[in-house]
Amino acid sequence: MPSRAYNPVPMKLAILLTNNDTAAFAARYPNDGEKFRTLFAALRPGWSIDVFAVKDGIFPPRASDFQGYVITGSPASVNDPLPWIAQLLDFLRDAHERRRALLGICFGHQALAAALGGKVEAASQGWGLGISRSVYTYCVPWMNLSAPTSQMLIAAHCDQVTKLPRDAINLCSSPHCAHGGFAIGKHVFTSQFHPEMTPAFMGDLLDFLRDKLPEPTLREARNTLREPGALSQVSTDAARFLGWAVRFFEQAANGEEAA
Repeated sequence: MPSRAYNPVPMKLAILLTNNDTAAFAARYPNDGEKFRTLFAALRPGWSIDVFAVKDGIFPPRASDFQGYVITGSPASVNDPLPWIAQLLDFLRDAHERRRALLGICFGHQALAAALGGKVEAASQGWGLGISRSVYTYCVPWMNLSAPTSQMLIAAHCDQVTKLPRDAINLCSSPHCAHGGFAIGKHVFTSQFHPEMTPAFMGDLLDFLRDKLPEPTLREARNTLREPGALSQVSTDAARFLGWAVRFFEQAANGEEAA
């Protein structure tokens, strides 16, 4: 799809923090809300970005209060019977009806699917862990692509989307994950994978999980970190995905059509 110009616009963005990990390992790193705020602020320093710990039941007063939302990853499952998850799904449905721009990452990708009529289940093939290569076979305009492309990002999930919501376009897939990301119109964009995670973080996470997951799963994940050129490609592709994300929010704010 040919390149399109995106007019810089001031954005009022909210990050919905869903990561409810209280382990000492998690406390060693900035939370996902701060990670995304730092990443977006580096690309668009003029944006107003607030973080809401929805995992603690703290939500924006109204879905209409912000132009766009980022829904982060989480070790929780969208199928867990937790009050904050039910409240989040209701909030996402409201934001969707109001055509607020919604960017879902990992758990956020799954939450949007579940909220909008799709289905999320435990992956029959087990954990997707380590560096994952996915192939984008459908290019929405904010990607600024002229042909299909592959992308290498960090994966860390045992659930995945098994049925897309109505009107969703499947954007990418990997051998492990058929629905690696989807779009709805000009205002929903998701990825099962993590542009905010680095290979160094994944290496530390695998060490933390040493006694918590089967050794073959951990070994396979470690092997992905050793593939030639994989570490630099993850850095390049994460930066590219974040570029897509800021253009997605700007395009939604400009009221442009997504397809």
